[in-house]
Amino acid sequence: METISQQRDERGYFRIIDFIGLEYRSINGAEFAHLREASKYAEVPPLDELATLDQHIQLIIDKLMIKQPDSAELGDLLNKKLDLILRHSNLAEDLPNLDRFLQCKVDISATGMAFPANEQLKVDQLLQLDM
Repeated sequence: METISQQRDERGYFRIIDFIGLEYRSINGAEFAHLREASKYAEVPPLDELATLDQHIQLIIDKLMIKQPDSAELGDLLNKKLDLILRHSNLAEDLPNLDRFLQCKVDISATGMAFPANEQLKVDQLLQLDM
């Protein structure tokens, strides 16, 4: 991940360039209104908490890889086992399948996000993004 902070910018916003799993589709105004209304009542699983735990686990595994490679491999296998159990349980029914998302380079700032598109998008086109 790169953070561009060398350039002086009067607007004073951040910019991050990174690779993420991303999927999008064009939607119309009616679909947007429906999705917005449905999101008010949807129970969102604590994906942020899972991602945070995964990051911590991976950091520890990376540290162990240097001094105790067998312990690191064990931690990695246990983490994969938990992922497998979660994917095959009813707990994962509403979770997106992140493995199917293609990784692409994105440019994120406080004012928006740029990413490669497979089609010509119109200005102000409404999109549904899954990341």
